Amino acid sequence: MSREWTLEQKRAIELTGRDLLVSAGAGSGKTSVMAERIIRRICDPVDPVKLDEMLIVTFTVAAAGELRERITAGLRERIVRGERSKLLTRQLDNIGSANISTINSFCLDIVRRNFAQLGLPASMRIIDEAESSIINEEIMSDTLEEFFANGAELGIEDFDLFWPGGEKGLHRRSGAAHGWRHRRQQPGGNLCQQGSGGLW
Repeated sequence: MSREWTLEQKRAIELTGRDLLVSAGAGSGKTSVMAERIIRRICDPVDPVKLDEMLIVTFTVAAAGELRERITAGLRERIVRGERSKLLTRQLDNIGSANISTINSFCLDIVRRNFAQLGLPASMRIIDEAESSIINEEIMSDTLEEFFANGAELGIEDFDLFWPGGEKGLHRRSGAAHGWRHRRQQPGGNLCQQGSGGLW
């Protein structure tokens, strides 16, 4: 089914031969525009681009999955219409191995393929929320222990006066900040997951 695009969306879809930056709010159709732009590049009668020659990255797993589904649906629709069916069928067969992923996954794949040169363990992976919380708590405890041991040298005799709520208050604030950062990593957020040591 053909979709009616706005003038701005058509410009973002059809402009080629130069760098393009699109800035738009939530619900404005960015994913649909991106999928249509990719499909049209694949179907270009003069200078078609193979799907396995593209790098397509998003901020969230959900967005990457939606983009893959939209590209698949768009290619199938054109095959049914008889548009360059042989070429598009080959591209559709490659959709499963296409480079459509989050920025995190793309970067992690590069690091995994070059872990030896980077001096990292082969078993490295992205840290999960539970491990991240534990590591956050351990770091905070170690930091506080060092702080208490050297507080007098810093001119701080009473930690409760230095930080409202004392040690417990600081732990609560640290946990809240960690939770905020993790929520910002979820669909619709702006930050990438991160880790330390063997956890990346």
